[in-house]
Amino acid sequence: MRLETARLIIRSFEPRDAEPWIRMVTDPDVRRFLPPGPVPTMETFQSALERRHAMEHSRRRGRLPRHRQSASAC
Repeated sequence: MRLETARLIIRSFEPRDAEPWIRMVTDPDVRRFLPPGPVPTMETFQSALERRHAMEHSRRRGRLPRHRQSASAC
C-alpha cells in the first residue's frame, strides 16, 4: 500500500525499515508512551512485517476497481 501527497508518504513497512524501527521503539523517550511489554527485537519486526503483508495481500484479493455511475444511469 502506498498513499502519497506533496508533503507526506504513507507506505507499508519494508525489510529495510527494521533497523530504524528497532532504534525508534527501543528509545526510552518513545517506550514511555508504548504499552508495557517485552522490548521489540528484529524477530518481532520480521513477524509483524509478515503478518502485515499477509493482511494487505488478503484485503486486495477479490477487489475490483469501483466505477461511479453517471447521474443518468440511476
